[in-house]
Amino acid sequence: MEELRSTEILDKEIVSDAQKKAERIAAKAAEECKKIAASVEARVLEEISKTEDNLKLKLKNFERDLNASVPLEKSRFYVSYVQDSIVKNINEYLASVSEDKVIDVLVKRCKKLDFGNLKLKAFVYGLDEKKTEKALKKVLGTSLYTTEKTEFNKIIYEESVLAENKGIILISENEEVKCRFTLSQVVEEILDKKRAELSESLFGKVSE
Repeated sequence: MEELRSTEILDKEIVSDAQKKAERIAAKAAEECKKIAASVEARVLEEISKTEDNLKLKLKNFERDLNASVPLEKSRFYVSYVQDSIVKNINEYLASVSEDKVIDVLVKRCKKLDFGNLKLKAFVYGLDEKKTEKALKKVLGTSLYTTEKTEFNKIIYEESVLAENKGIILISENEEVKCRFTLSQVVEEILDKKRAELSESLFGKVSE
């Protein structure tokens, strides 16, 4: 009986510690996301922050049902649950973001690359072709020689957790250069950062 009580106390401490660390991670992530693209990324993390109060209440109920599980399994379940909740709220938020804002965020990412004198063809999916072409020409100028509508994963394969995928793919005339600038890419960068921080907080760094 003494051993069972010790396990229960340890379980509660792990979940409590995970909750505190997750809150700290969310706060740090807000500043990191400004580097990706101010408006959408910051708003995504704002939505993530709003879900944490609900997570706390639900986690208390999950803790009661998981008392028979080993502490490591509880922590893994916690990480998975947080991840699923974050993705759900990101999708809900992105559904309210205007198409113009998405185009602006993705086109700004194109500015970071120097394509030199390459002639580029743009493939667009999930976005208005004409609007996207107009925005791209402001950045790429005469380097952009044509824009074409395509479908998600038809040109370049990309895994995605999003309910609606939107993106721009640039391919050079000789097809030696292919670059993607997608909404999934933006969100995945945020999720990768939070997954790494949350995993390290719960399980520690993996020794190389």
